Formats: sequence, C-alpha cells, structure tokens
Amino acid sequence: MPVRLRACAIEAAEMKVGSTILWTGTVRALPLQDQLIVARNLGCDMLSIAPYNYNKWLSEGLSTAEMLLIAEDHGVRLSHLDPYARWIKSWRANNLDTNKYPVGFRGFAEDDFFHMAEALGVNSMSAIISCDADKVGFDEMCEGLARTCDRAADLGMRCDVEFIPVWGLPDLASAVKLLDAVDRPNSGIVFDFWHFLRGNPDMDLLASLPAERIAWVQITDAEAVVPQGRTLVEDTLSHRLLPGEGGLPVVDLLRQLNSMGALNRVGPEIFSAKLDRLDAEKISGEVALSMEWLFSKAGVENPFRVPSRPVGPEGNYRF
Repeated sequence: MPVRLRACAIEAAEMKVGSTILWTGTVRALPLQDQLIVARNLGCDMLSIAPYNYNKWLSEGLSTAEMLLIAEDHGVRLSHLDPYARWIKSWRANNLDTNKYPVGFRGFAEDDFFHMAEALGVNSMSAIISCDADKVGFDEMCEGLARTCDRAADLGMRCDVEFIPVWGLPDLASAVKLLDAVDRPNSGIVFDFWHFLRGNPDMDLLASLPAERIAWVQITDAEAVVPQGRTLVEDTLSHRLLPGEGGLPVVDLLRQLNSMGALNRVGPEIFSAKLDRLDAEKISGEVALSMEWLFSKAGVENPFRVPSRPVGPEGNYRF
C-alpha cells in the first residue's frame, strides 16, 4: 500500500477550499487524455474519475501509473472516485435501462472500489443510494455509511454523500439527517444543482447549514419543467443543459451558496447527449462560456478560465 500517513487520515482528507473540479460526467464520451484537456482548458485543479471508466481504460492497455502521469502532465489531479453504491445491500436500480446505463457503472464491490481508490491515490469519493426508498431502511444507511467513512478515513479520504431525487436518499433533508446520525468528520454533501432543484429545493434548510457541510458543488442547468414523456432519470442522465440554456433558478442558487461560503470545491457536471457529440475543444469552450455567464450573473468571482470567443471557420475556442 502507498504510504498515506494513516495516523493523520482525517487531516489528510481535508482538501483545500477554493478548488475547481471537472466532473467526469460532463466529458464522459471522451478518452482520458481528452477529459484532461478539457479540465486543463477550464483551469480545473481536479478531474473526477468513475470506476467504470478506470477499468475500461485498464482493459484498453492504459496502466494506472500511465493515467497518473498523463494527469500530471496536464497539471490536473485525479482526486475523486465517483460513484460508490454498494454500501447498502439493495444497490441495484429498477428504473435504469441497463443497455444505456450499465450496472457496472455503480456496481463495484467495497473491496474492489477501495483497491481502485488506493491505486489512484484519490483524496475523496462519492457515496450514492441507487435503489427505491422502500428497499433500504435508515438504520442500514447509517451502518453502511459509517463503515464506508471509516474505511475511507483509513486511506486519508473523504466520503461524501450525494442525494438523488429518483432514489432512496432523495433530497437535502434526508442527506442532512443521515450525516447528523452518522457524525463522521470526513463526510459531507455532494450538492448537485439538478438533484436539489428537481427534487425538494428547501432553500431555508440550505441557508441554515454551515458552509463546511457542503463538500462539493456540481453545477448544471435544465429545462424549467421536464418535458412530457421524459422520465426524471432520462432528464438527469442525458438532457442536462449548460447554465443559461435552461430554465432552472441557477443564478439564485449560486448566489445562495456563495453567501454561505459553500463554493469550496465546485465544477460543472452536465450529463448531456449534446456534449457527448462534441470534441474536447468544443466542450471546453461551451462549458467555459456558460460558467462565465453564470458567475457574472450571480455577481460571484468566476474561478474558471475564460477562452477567446470562437475563431476560424471551425468555430474553435482559443485558451
């Protein structure tokens, strides 16, 4: 095992504030090299990595050491492993088309997940619940999260919880209740704009939280109302929009988080069939300009790099 100074595990899990991260869902159709190009273009410190992609890249002949070296060459850290779902027994979702969304994306067992985390040397992970509420009880959630947080702490990692309205931990209130019960210093909330605004957007509860309770922020937009015939799952996994393209109150939400001092580790997570069809440079430009729009509208300092506007016949951006 790499030397991780386990005696200082919790201290090591305290990552610096003011960090920027590119969530891999925004660039999910790209190979690692191109994902890192987007992260670098945006000026992100970090790129999250999905266990499914990590194993795919291994199977294609790219070693862990090579992945880390490529990331280092781009000045970006592979710092966050996401997601982990098998901390509860009933982790299989019954509302996902497995042809579109493979079970393996969230199906790695505990030992396998932590072996990946150790090999990559990540600082943090996301824990999700991917089953219906009637498939898991609160006591099981508490036991599972406590165990997972403690194992993460042994590796100097954070273990943060992401609530998702289509499954058994559906909103901010349920995530706060769980974290209060488990009471682990290396755990907080992964706060996704879509999950909050499409679920139960309790702004009073959000405003009451200490800033440190929000460990990560994932920025996205979407249509004001889910179109008829589209499920929430389809909406979140294929039809998210760049900030400014949708109708959600993303400017107000960013202002609220900033007023709390909760924009500590922040980045775009835009699952989009449209972005899936673009190359690294186009995604970089589109996302960067949308971040510029959002932060400017909110009156918040933009932590992301801003490109020149499209130039040339191909409409490429210049970073």
